[in-house]
Amino acid sequence: MLDYGSDLTTAENPFEVGLGPRVSFDKGDFIGRQALLKIAEEGPRRTQRGAFLDGLPLQKNNEHRWPVLKGGINVGVVTSAVHSPRLDRNIAFALIETVHAHAAGDFHVETAEGLRGLEFTSMPFIDPEKKIPRASLR
Repeated sequence: MLDYGSDLTTAENPFEVGLGPRVSFDKGDFIGRQALLKIAEEGPRRTQRGAFLDGLPLQKNNEHRWPVLKGGINVGVVTSAVHSPRLDRNIAFALIETVHAHAAGDFHVETAEGLRGLEFTSMPFIDPEKKIPRASLR
């Protein structure tokens, strides 16, 4: 679930945060239509990804976006991060330049608690193939 103000602000567009399929161009003209059509045709500049952060459990949520680095170069931001007791891992949403969103390599994030390794993963973090609800129907 996206949090307005953290994961989604007026600086992001629906295509960057995975809401592109919810955009309808069939309902006539609206403010921003031409800009969104251009993004839909060219592809978004940034992409939201799930991520795991290395290290001990985060002691507090990030109040501000944290820089994501690849080879010391800023390639995005972590918009939300928290420790998941169920997964026993630190999980995060990251908004990454699309050219780096599926790249392998050495990614790090500058947290308030120091530099941590970052590994991209699929979302949702738990049961992405939805096996749990399917099993309960049998």
